[in-house]
Amino acid sequence: MEGGKHPYSYACATPSTSKKRKLVQLENVEEEENELKDLKVEMSKMKQLIKEQQKTIYNQAMTINSLQKNDNGICDTSNDDSILQESSNMTKIENEKKKFATEIAEMKSTMDAEAKKDNKIKELEELLSSIKNMKPDPECFNEEIQKLKEELQTTSQNYGNKIKDLKTQLDSKKYSEDVHKKRIFDLEEDNKQLTNIVRHASNGNTLKAMINERNKKIKELEDLLEMKEEDLRDLGSRITNLEATYKDIAKKTIAEKDEKYNKLFTENEKKMKFMIAEIQRQFENERKKYKEEIDELKDTVADVNKKFSDERKIAFQYTNDVRVLKAENNKLKVTVADVSKKLSEEQKLVIWYINETRGMKAKIDKQKITVTDLTKKLSDEIKSVIQYKSGIQKYKEEIDKLKITVDGLTAKVSEKKQNIIFHLSEIGKLLQKITVFEKNVARLKSRIEELEQKELENDMIVDKKINNLEAKHTVTFYD
Repeated sequence: MEGGKHPYSYACATPSTSKKRKLVQLENVEEEENELKDLKVEMSKMKQLIKEQQKTIYNQAMTINSLQKNDNGICDTSNDDSILQESSNMTKIENEKKKFATEIAEMKSTMDAEAKKDNKIKELEELLSSIKNMKPDPECFNEEIQKLKEELQTTSQNYGNKIKDLKTQLDSKKYSEDVHKKRIFDLEEDNKQLTNIVRHASNGNTLKAMINERNKKIKELEDLLEMKEEDLRDLGSRITNLEATYKDIAKKTIAEKDEKYNKLFTENEKKMKFMIAEIQRQFENERKKYKEEIDELKDTVADVNKKFSDERKIAFQYTNDVRVLKAENNKLKVTVADVSKKLSEEQKLVIWYINETRGMKAKIDKQKITVTDLTKKLSDEIKSVIQYKSGIQKYKEEIDKLKITVDGLTAKVSEKKQNIIFHLSEIGKLLQKITVFEKNVARLKSRIEELEQKELENDMIVDKKINNLEAKHTVTFYD
């Protein structure tokens, strides 16, 4: 469930050390199993060797008896009794070896069961570590998990020490087996010498001495076998006691682990359900919040669109006003041109009248018209000049008025232009705001879609993790 990861994270130590220790313990168990297998092989070889030795001893005894019967006619039945006793002892040894092999097999089965339990514990630890990514970090289970790990470590150390003791005992037994092998090898050499003596010697007393010596060695071998049987019994009793204590401790530990893990699982399940409900509630609140923000943004967009349409209408109105002002300005320009043209014509007329006046003066001078006529004409001419001057002044005043009107219209036009430029800049800013707002709306939409997708993914992950937890819990505790 890695992960996570709605996952809980525990602030406890990682189970790497316990896993390493378990691996070391498993390696030790495998070594012990290999040593037990080697011991079984050696025991089978010893068994075969003892059988062969028994046959050779029996054959040698029979040949010796036949020789004694032939030489002295005396049948010594003590050797047959000793051979039968030895064969019974060998059968006992075989039975003890079988018993020891069955005990070793039982011990192996208990070790396999313990390995299965360790695998279950490992699965539970993986299950706990897989909940690490599940959101906030409740530290309430750290002490319990640490205690469990310490208990597991102490039990594993105790079992490791017991396995070491068994290993030392097996080494000592192996050493005694080697000594026993050596003695059997010496016995074989003696048997070879005895056969040679039986074949080539004819002295019956020497044969009896050799037989007695052989019987002593057989007795020593029987004593060794009895010691071996006692050692095997002690080892079997120790193994049975150790197995009983180990089974009791394993049952107790497994029951405590099952109880603690069931408790932890139920508490984690409750907390996980609470966290899922809390996350769903937070998501609903976030969704409502984003919905309210989107509604507010929609209202803002509507207001901005309305303002934009109003500003557009104002801009159109300003453009129409500018067009009207331009038309009026053009008309005023035409009027000013006409007035200037008339003024130039009047100036020409004044110049003409002045020239005419000068010509008249010249004529008067030339014709020596009377002063009264000249004065009258001059006064008439002056009146006409004054009239022309007054007309010119009127035209000048009209031109000044037109200039003032044109300047006012130009100022109004420039003011209207500035207003239009300001409104256009405001419209540009509004357009920028609208684009930014549209981008924000798109981001919000994508964010809402991402949140919805994450909600779906989280729901799927949570359902999957709950199913996995339920399945693992069922497999782990009810398999």
